[in-house]
Amino acid sequence: MSGLADWLRDTLPLQPVVLGHAIEQARRNASSARLSESALLQTLQSDPRALERLIAEVVPPETWLFRHAAAFECVREQLRSARSDTVRMLSLGCATGAEAFSLAASAREAGHDASSCEIVAVDWNEENLKRAAEGTCPPLAQRGPLPAWATRHFETDRRGCLRPVREALAMIRWVHDDITGDRMPRDCDIVFCRNVAIYLGESARERLAGNLAACTHAHGLLCVGHADPPRLWAGSFRPRSVPGAFAYERLDASTLRASPATPDTTRAPVTTFASPSPQPPARPSILKAQELADAGAPGEAIEILDQLVRASAVDADAWQLLGSAQLARGARHEAEVCFRKVVYLQPDHALALLQLSVFAEERGDREGAERMRARAARALKGETP
Repeated sequence: MSGLADWLRDTLPLQPVVLGHAIEQARRNASSARLSESALLQTLQSDPRALERLIAEVVPPETWLFRHAAAFECVREQLRSARSDTVRMLSLGCATGAEAFSLAASAREAGHDASSCEIVAVDWNEENLKRAAEGTCPPLAQRGPLPAWATRHFETDRRGCLRPVREALAMIRWVHDDITGDRMPRDCDIVFCRNVAIYLGESARERLAGNLAACTHAHGLLCVGHADPPRLWAGSFRPRSVPGAFAYERLDASTLRASPATPDTTRAPVTTFASPSPQPPARPSILKAQELADAGAPGEAIEILDQLVRASAVDADAWQLLGSAQLARGARHEAEVCFRKVVYLQPDHALALLQLSVFAEERGDREGAERMRARAARALKGETP
């Protein structure tokens, strides 16, 4: 009975909560396909795509065009001050390609083409890469109007979906690989790796942190996500003072030891993880707050959510979104208070437990962090807390 679980633990570089979810999903898949666990294990061992499909069920791709728009203004500035006429950009965990498409549009706007700019887009899922290479952005990748300067670098297909123009798509090289491995491109001008590390186990995060430092040349630009742990860039990068960008500059050898990096507390749009269990339909006010948060206006979202929690202090959904909005604008203490309220109201809320584990880990409370992760794992399995 433990062969499948043991192999997945040894094989997948995921953090314990997500790994536990993957094991349970694998067992459900075996049951629904009327397979024994040993038969499913043989399939996963012999067919890399089967393993990729399993991971995709618990770590869904999440990307959209010009997500965190301020980051792409940093890209445009970086391109204007590039050290040479040719540039290389890197999108780690590119999913279905919207981030790479946004980088290509930014490069074209700066006067580059495929002869002077290469964008390397890396993902572990071959199916994601195949869809990305086709160039079409699914509706979920279009969550708002394009920046005015970017519109000329996209066109509309017969289904009404956006796609980058042919010249932009030609800039991108799609690579099927593990972003924590040792084959990542080096000496890049711009590196994006956003909200990937939260899914990874400790050793995989350390390898990723090493790759981020090695991939980015001195004074190059790194853009991360608001959910990423600060140690990914601590000591190797310093923050750029651009609200909402979560952008960092690679330190050169002369300042590497003298300029410790500090966590970014700038304002950024909120991204929430999909709950593993069905949720009731959101009320219009919650939907409005979520729309504002996703649009990069957490302050306005907080105004709505404050009214909601005052009206009903037992609304776990409102407290959860309020915590995410506070986190996005850098108010980490206020965010933690909100997530603790969620767990008080709903002890099996896996996402709030996972976020509290991050806070505990940042304080050096490894025992507390592990306790929260264990509770989240039990919640994902449907066990009573």
